[in-house]
Amino acid sequence: MSKFSYEQKLAAVRLYLAGQSSGSIIKEFQIAEYAELLFWVKQYQRHGPASLRPSKTKSQYSSEFKLNA
Repeated sequence: MSKFSYEQKLAAVRLYLAGQSSGSIIKEFQIAEYAELLFWVKQYQRHGPASLRPSKTKSQYSSEFKLNA
């Protein structure tokens, strides 16, 4: 599965919401599955365009915490 940039996801969602067929969007952006496009659309509708951005937070744990876990 390839990774998609924020701009690619946003463009695909906007095309879908504008009424373009999902099949043509999937071919144009080479999206592996229809469900992936629908997931982006639902995220966009529920949480806005910022939800399409990748999460950049990684939890850092101390070695003491790791040993206790």
